[in-house]
Amino acid sequence: MAVHVAVGWFVFAAAGCGLILDPSPLPNADGRDAGIDARDQEAGADAQPDGGPSSDAGPDVFSCTRVVEMCNGIDDDCDGIVDEDFDLATDPSNCGACGAPCTSSGVVATCVAGACQVDCIEGRADCDGDSSNGCEVNLSDPTHCGSCSNDCAGLLCRDDGSGFVCTDDCTSGETDCSGSCVDLATDLANCGSCGSACSAPSGTTDCVTGSCEIVSCPAGWDDCNETIADGCEASLSSNLNCGTCGNACSSTDRCMDGACVVVSCDDPTSWGFEVMPPLLCYGSCGVATIYCRLAGCFCEPSPGTAIPCDASVSSCEEAVTTGCCP
Repeated sequence: MAVHVAVGWFVFAAAGCGLILDPSPLPNADGRDAGIDARDQEAGADAQPDGGPSSDAGPDVFSCTRVVEMCNGIDDDCDGIVDEDFDLATDPSNCGACGAPCTSSGVVATCVAGACQVDCIEGRADCDGDSSNGCEVNLSDPTHCGSCSNDCAGLLCRDDGSGFVCTDDCTSGETDCSGSCVDLATDLANCGSCGSACSAPSGTTDCVTGSCEIVSCPAGWDDCNETIADGCEASLSSNLNCGTCGNACSSTDRCMDGACVVVSCDDPTSWGFEVMPPLLCYGSCGVATIYCRLAGCFCEPSPGTAIPCDASVSSCEEAVTTGCCP
């Protein structure tokens, strides 16, 4: 954890030899901004802060109601970390940014380094070379029968077991769907009925006895709500689905490497501290929260109650080890 020292409007990070220049005013112990200029200081007791909430603005702004973490730039589960269950570099439902799914049709959707990757599933092809619309062609289409360039010119297209070929008629058990001879029990583009295609924002879909299902998900993800519309929506590194669907960790545990691990709130490494300007540090363990400002460090043993730590405490780690927030 970096130790921060504030001088004027500059915040120096001692660990890692980094320099952070932050011109925004930092809050005082009562939650108000510390942006009091020289003229205000000379005015004495009548000095007013430059903006920020007044002292009667209500509960502490860092009180938190714990809900399931979502990818939205907010610390929903009150653990001091924002969107920690979502890896924007690999999450096909939030690839590169929250709410940016890899939704191309006919593909196995994967997210690599924050960019969607297109791999065509069997029976589909990318004939226009445009990755944004995925593998847009169904190779059972009579105008692209078996390949992008094979047009059946008025005949039907069917799979004879070795590949798609042009034919005069469909065989028993097949249905003519706009010139394609398909099995409605297994065809991805016509699952259960003509035109009912199987697709999902992430994961691999299949048509099983006439119903669309997600049959596989990217590593670390699963279809826990069994709803094809949102694909493999669940991160298996979250406290709600730790390692497997439905394996929820308690409020005193953290999900680490797919398992619920009991953490010690006396151990600073268990708190998950981070810098959250204008705070110098912020973190939580169980229901307790610690945050440090220029004016000092504070503990919230429960939402809405703030207890100042000893004046000598200058970091969130010290607040834990000195027992400010047991």
